[in-house]
Amino acid sequence: MKTKFLILLMLLGNSMFSQEFANTKQTQEILDASKKFLLEKKEMDIELPMITFSIRELINNNELKYNTKGIYRLFTNKSPSSTYIVLKDKDKFQIIDLRSFSKNIVVISDFLSSRFDDTIVAQYLEEILKIYKYNRYDEKIKM
Repeated sequence: MKTKFLILLMLLGNSMFSQEFANTKQTQEILDASKKFLLEKKEMDIELPMITFSIRELINNNELKYNTKGIYRLFTNKSPSSTYIVLKDKDKFQIIDLRSFSKNIVVISDFLSSRFDDTIVAQYLEEILKIYKYNRYDEKIKM
């Protein structure tokens, strides 16, 4: 009985701690670069500190710190605003504005094809297309 309990405990412990954690220094670099990017895009204003931003993984909605690679959505808590893409792979990252869609879909495709299998690639591309459609404010009814 003790042996079964120990085996169960080891299996649970292994699955609980198997999550990859990103480098905290790199996570902070991405956060700093994202804030600068959003300020440049006028999505945030230094004089309005109540506007904050989030970075969430596209497929599983994880926070930035939980995966060493993936594609993330970058967005502010204000409306209207656009959503941007963060490509992250270990110690490298890139922030992408989908307004230049035809140019950036090539960059995204290259990123995906070298890191993920076809099922994950399809899921990411579906989410990216949703973001692109969401960002098309010129097609939305203006209030």
